[in-house]
Amino acid sequence: MDHNEDSTLQVPDLREVRRIAMLDALEHSFTNGRLNVLDCDADDFFRVLHPEVLFAALAAAEFVDPDGPLFGDRRLIEQATAALEGVSELFRPEGVVGAGDMNSPYFTLMPFTRAMRTLQGQVDEGWHTRMVDRCVKLYADAAEHINRTHDYLNPRGLEAVSAWGLYRLTGQQGYLDRCQECLDQLLTRLYPCGAQPYHTGLWVWGRRPAQGYQFLTAACMLYLGRELNRRDVIQYVRRIMDYSLVATNRHGEAFVTIFEGLHKSRSRQCAGRQWPIACALGDAKYIGLARTTYELWVEETLGNGSTAKEEFRIHRPRTGYLVALNDALYMGVRTVPEAGRFIPPAGRHVLSDISTIFVHEADRDIAMTVLTGYSAFVEADWGNVKLYALTPELTEHPTYRNAGTDALRTDWRTPSEQIECVEWDGKAVLRGRVFTKWQTDREKDFSRLHNRFLDVTMTYTEGELLLEYHTVNNTQPEPVPSRLLFLLIARPRSASPKLRIAEAPERPLPSADSQEEFWAEGPVGTVRFSAPDSSAIEIVPEESLAEKVVAERPPCKMVPMKSTGLDRKHKFVSLKQANEGSLRLCFEGPNVLERGRYRIRFVLPGS
Repeated sequence: MDHNEDSTLQVPDLREVRRIAMLDALEHSFTNGRLNVLDCDADDFFRVLHPEVLFAALAAAEFVDPDGPLFGDRRLIEQATAALEGVSELFRPEGVVGAGDMNSPYFTLMPFTRAMRTLQGQVDEGWHTRMVDRCVKLYADAAEHINRTHDYLNPRGLEAVSAWGLYRLTGQQGYLDRCQECLDQLLTRLYPCGAQPYHTGLWVWGRRPAQGYQFLTAACMLYLGRELNRRDVIQYVRRIMDYSLVATNRHGEAFVTIFEGLHKSRSRQCAGRQWPIACALGDAKYIGLARTTYELWVEETLGNGSTAKEEFRIHRPRTGYLVALNDALYMGVRTVPEAGRFIPPAGRHVLSDISTIFVHEADRDIAMTVLTGYSAFVEADWGNVKLYALTPELTEHPTYRNAGTDALRTDWRTPSEQIECVEWDGKAVLRGRVFTKWQTDREKDFSRLHNRFLDVTMTYTEGELLLEYHTVNNTQPEPVPSRLLFLLIARPRSASPKLRIAEAPERPLPSADSQEEFWAEGPVGTVRFSAPDSSAIEIVPEESLAEKVVAERPPCKMVPMKSTGLDRKHKFVSLKQANEGSLRLCFEGPNVLERGRYRIRFVLPGS
């Protein structure tokens, strides 16, 4: 739950969540195996087809679980088989599913083969054989069209589970061999700190530890480690979870913006993958993490909080339960810890192998890196205020998707070659070189590609972060809209935070969960953003070439993502104002990125 937010509701146990979720699926979200989504094409993979096959696997698991809340309910079989039949008709000979991308077959085959194993003996044998044959063909088509060695790590985890499922369904040794090969390849890719990279090949940003994909891969690996009794795989997942203890704040929110694009940064989605892994491992040190991330996930999934507090009922179709409950039930998780408060490991954690610093002090959790990959330098949480992103940008539009920060060099192999990351004389210091890129709301506009190379230094001492930067080289000197961007949020999300720019009077802002728009402009000066409990962030521009300070809450927007699938359709995603935040705060001006020195103070209540 949100920190200090008043809530009289007791968090339901896992069995009750399963009951509510599946009744929602049967009565509201799914009809004849189809997800009720009005604003999507019927073959939109990740928003329609993937949830449908995840639902089928979950419905099958619930049907056969004698201790489950809906054991033996024939509606589960009817809906699951309808979903599997419909999705299987969209398997393409090019090795994709519907209007999906190159990884859609593995996102499909993992839950599909799980469902087929569970339904064996529960459905018509001829139908079952036909569905398995379709899976066999899709797997072969995908292998023929996709580079399966150097690629994203998460599809290799998904492929490993898919191959294991096909081995159990067909008995063919080749599938087991491929499963073991994928696992062996994954085991070779882990940073000493326990973080897992995103990509195995030459794509430079694949070397960052993207949290959401890391947990997806870890869940696949833990499931297989238990199925195959591979202790090395299970231990590998433990190292990832040890890293996640450091890379998660006290609310159970994984630090995500510093590693992933803003449109993919949803820490609550990470929570839905963390708690099943933590519960399945069963180690005492993960109990607090398991309970806290479970509560965070329940809040998001069942609509608890200020917007829906009537007995945890679901008033509109929600599918946020699909991934977490699939992970949990197929790893044998039937209960979660009844109690346990997550406390991150205290102190400063200087991880030079990924050029990242985590700080956990009293009521203060901070992540800092220059290894950003289209996102941010800092994510921080203290008191009831959260700094969701800090980054230089080149754009004239509100930040709905990516903030354009990238790496300078493309020939490095480890982050420590690119970025200095040290602790000395009571200070934690990050120093590296980045560049900014011009982007539009649609595809990258290469006719206006703008490379501005900057040296960046961040220094953290007790309660303060000093950001210093200067431009080393600007390849296009004409004025380009530029800004130093902060995304801010205050808890509780239903209450109004406050803002003061320079010497202007303090003014109230819309709450984070409202749809109200806001805009304000002021002269360059100290900015204070505070939560109702008086915890605050103060941004002091000690040296700034900005011309003004802009604070805004833009309207919710449907943003076109890159074209995908064989028909190259644009996918659209609805994004909230300020990427989950209360406020977008910008120091703006065409020369603001030439150089700057900004002191960021984390003010706790009573300070």
